[in-house]
Amino acid sequence: MAMMTGVDLLRHLTFFVTVADVRHFGHAADDLQMTQPPLSQGIQRLERQLGLRLFERGPGGVSLTAAGSELLPLARRALESADSWSRAAAEVARRTQPVLVGVPVGLGALSARLVDGIRSATSLPVVPTTAGSTELVERTATAELDLAVVRHPLVVDGTQPGEIVTLATYLLTSGAEGGTLPDLPFVVPPRQHHPPAHDQFVDSLRRTGHSGATISADSSETITAWVAAGAAVAVTADRRPPAPLQAVPLLGDVAPLRLRLVVHPVRRRTDVDLSALVAAAEATLRAEA
Repeated sequence: MAMMTGVDLLRHLTFFVTVADVRHFGHAADDLQMTQPPLSQGIQRLERQLGLRLFERGPGGVSLTAAGSELLPLARRALESADSWSRAAAEVARRTQPVLVGVPVGLGALSARLVDGIRSATSLPVVPTTAGSTELVERTATAELDLAVVRHPLVVDGTQPGEIVTLATYLLTSGAEGGTLPDLPFVVPPRQHHPPAHDQFVDSLRRTGHSGATISADSSETITAWVAAGAAVAVTADRRPPAPLQAVPLLGDVAPLRLRLVVHPVRRRTDVDLSALVAAAEATLRAEA
């Protein structure tokens, strides 16, 4: 006969102790919020596993056998120990669970500054993830992320959004275009990452006389590579990009880079001062404005 796993054993010991306390299978099933048949089957399985009868069944209820009476205190101590272990594990998890932060694709070195700002506001480890803004909103709305930075404008249903911060933006180029819009495509994150912000940006390019041509890139490294190759330009919040790239003032009425924080509207971790993390991230963004 296969041995019970640890979880199975604890479950069946719970059955044993509950029946022993009330001396009635029906009442024990009610206390355990289950039906009587699986409870009776569980006790029978435990007895078969042990090779012992724990209860004497009778028309008026059940009584402990001599073996059951001897084993009952040990069963109680085993359950108390398991409960203590579970509480200790929950406390360890509470003290060590990292803060999960979402950052949109394409921010370059600003991503590192944002994460560093958030780290300064908590003693817990911070684990960043990079994705499109739409995905970051969805993951924040389902509490998969503790907070996220997303591009604006964007539909942020299911989250509690923070203030909108408009960043100082520059033309990222491999030449010295002086901020004018060259006849090159702009390399940008994919449209599905943030459709409203993408469309607003392309419309603003066309208003300046640019063709509005774009190239999709799903990472900051890819954006940098396109620009370094002289095949495209980009908009950046980095004043000092790595050589040989240059960041020059962006002339013309091009839609700026705007970001905001989002958090879940209700769910909060008791071990995290979320307002302090949001404030730290927003302060980092305002320093870039």
